[in-house]
Amino acid sequence: MKAKKFWDVWDNLELSNKMLQRIIFFLLAVTIINSITILKLATRKKEVLVIPGAIGRMNIEPGELPDAAVENFALYLIDLYASFNPESFQERMHELMEYVEPSQFTQLKKEELSSIRRVQKAAFSQSYVADEFKLRKVKNAYEVSIIGTITQFVGDKVVLNERRRYEMRLAKKYPTERNPLGLVLAYLEFSKENSR
Repeated sequence: MKAKKFWDVWDNLELSNKMLQRIIFFLLAVTIINSITILKLATRKKEVLVIPGAIGRMNIEPGELPDAAVENFALYLIDLYASFNPESFQERMHELMEYVEPSQFTQLKKEELSSIRRVQKAAFSQSYVADEFKLRKVKNAYEVSIIGTITQFVGDKVVLNERRRYEMRLAKKYPTERNPLGLVLAYLEFSKENSR
């Protein structure tokens, strides 16, 4: 009787061992597959560009420039130019100058120097909110028209609130680390826009 019980236990142990071997091989295979996948993900190079003014995430293929990226960049430049307070004026103008074509640099620098005393002395600030945007691709450039509302303040008092149109031309140059789109401000002009 003891021999029969021994062989019953032995059969169960063999079955248990075979089952455990299958489970171990399955777990080993899953571990190897996971390791290979993690290694591939960790070593895969994916270039990430931080586009000035980008509002969200977008995928850009090499040699391709989506309109959304150009629009975000143009709005960013207008925000640098048209929205400021006395504390941020110089910093914003210097940042704008990094994206200006050399032919426009002198004009914008003169404008900055002539405005700096007025802005700081009178506590002058302004805010521009764009609500219409038009983009047109021309040879190696983009022509952009932005319409919005500009509000100017002296201290806490509103001194101007009007519709304004900004016309700009963004020329395509070579991308850099600071300017991965390779767009530079080649032309900027504004005019009063008739109310809607």
